[in-house]
Amino acid sequence: MFENYRQLLEKYVSFKSISPDGEHETDIQATAVWLKKLFQDSGFQADAISGYGHPLVVADYTVDPTKKTILFYGHYDVQMADKKDGWQSDPFSLTERKNTLYARGVADNKGQTLIHIATAIHLIKEKKLGFNVKFLIEGDEETDSIHLSRFLHDYQERLRADAVMISDGGFERNKPTIETSFRGSIDALLEIITSTKDAIHSGSFGGAVPAAGQVMSDFLHSLVDKKNTILVPGFYDGISFKPPVGDEPSLEELKQLTGCQAILLPDGKTYTEQTTLLPAIIATGGQFGFIGGGHKHGIPATAEVKINIRSAPEQNPQHLFDLLREHCEKQIPKYVTWTLKQTEPSMGTFVDTSNPMAQEVKTILEEVYKTKAVEAHVGGTLPIINDLQRIFGAPVLSVPLANADCGMHEVDENFQIDFIVQALAFSQAFLRQK
Repeated sequence: MFENYRQLLEKYVSFKSISPDGEHETDIQATAVWLKKLFQDSGFQADAISGYGHPLVVADYTVDPTKKTILFYGHYDVQMADKKDGWQSDPFSLTERKNTLYARGVADNKGQTLIHIATAIHLIKEKKLGFNVKFLIEGDEETDSIHLSRFLHDYQERLRADAVMISDGGFERNKPTIETSFRGSIDALLEIITSTKDAIHSGSFGGAVPAAGQVMSDFLHSLVDKKNTILVPGFYDGISFKPPVGDEPSLEELKQLTGCQAILLPDGKTYTEQTTLLPAIIATGGQFGFIGGGHKHGIPATAEVKINIRSAPEQNPQHLFDLLREHCEKQIPKYVTWTLKQTEPSMGTFVDTSNPMAQEVKTILEEVYKTKAVEAHVGGTLPIINDLQRIFGAPVLSVPLANADCGMHEVDENFQIDFIVQALAFSQAFLRQK
């Protein structure tokens, strides 16, 4: 089965289905067409539905109307990737090195969703599929799935299921994992203008007029302290959940995983609490002044910075954005003109893992991986989980299948073959006729 999976994966990752930059519409459309055909050729009823951003591929296969139905969710869109960024091989050509497969999307999320697709197809051929199955695969997850809530509402009867399974992300400390919470997210773009004239001479006016880059730097310095405690008033309000005491990764493990020389945590906060159950505010990109070759002695009049806000699972990310705006009003000097724009907020959520289906999945994980499964809080955001719980009321099973160091969004994203083989075994054990 692995070889068949690998052949499908090789084709799947070859599509440059990059959603964030808006320059790969042809590949995005082609990916949806390929997925639809893959499902149809395997006996599914399948459609590529437009009108909600990039096409959403919906497929379903009924074994027996009296059996339970599992809905699998995933996404076919990916982040940007270019070999010149430092990839050891073409990011859109599946490459094997040292028992590991490399490509953009191999873990996030093409490779993981394909585990369940390939398994379902295999069990259909063997006539051993134990559930009715549905698949929902979208093309806008990397741009916050802004149309997905409306789609789920409009197509809730077609998508309705007894449980939903999502496989996205990596193991928690190399142990099979069921995820129990997600943070929310919202992005902001702050632009400032310090003068009506750009690049005025630094010799004639330097030391007397405000420089946009330095004003922006001062503002960013007001967001967090040197231990990553957020300084924006109100950012920690409304948080009541405390994590259970358990094993924490060592600082050396974290340094090795991140490539950083230091891990900065507020006094009294654990790594798990800081990165999964508390909010965060991070400058993710910025620009000001001349950045070409050589030096230009002009004082920049404009600067911009992109800021990502992560809200605690029980917080509203829109409220945190509003607090950031209030902070701008107080911290940015009155002689500076500024604007603050936002993206659509994505809510965080807690996930119930006490239901019978979740407990069954946990048992299967422990049988396949031959070790105790862990329940883990997640610092990232999966907007669909909150919508699924709200609209359908069905149990959500969030079960990542990739290695912890799979490098999602990074250079040399990867999926270790040993993890793939075990993931296929888990998916078969879950879906096979009992």
